[in-house]
Amino acid sequence: PVLSEIDLSWCWHLSDIGLSTLLAAAPGLQHVKLAGMKNVTAGSLAPCCRMPRLRELDCTSCNGVADMMLEFLHRLFIGPPCSGGSEVLPQGSLTPCVAQAAEQLWMRRSRAAEHVQIKNSFGCG
Repeated sequence: PVLSEIDLSWCWHLSDIGLSTLLAAAPGLQHVKLAGMKNVTAGSLAPCCRMPRLRELDCTSCNGVADMMLEFLHRLFIGPPCSGGSEVLPQGSLTPCVAQAAEQLWMRRSRAAEHVQIKNSFGCG
């Protein structure tokens, strides 16, 4: 069985490294709920770039996660599935590693994939 949903909301003692390791080990996740994880930063969300089935990312009250990262993930997941999709991301500002991860994500996502709902302290992104 593939893990499709995880709710770690209010798990204050989970570190960035712990969360990143957990997310990297479960690329089939569709729903990731992290509400209230105040010590988590944007770096721990990097494995989300390799989750082609991701449909929901709840970062409500995750004060350490920069809005810029949530905006990046939002733009990454609105890229057209099964295409290059590079027109939705800022040109020239991506590292080769990030650009490659984005390209791989777009190629793995189904054409029927839903847009990802990203929640933060201000509502839906």
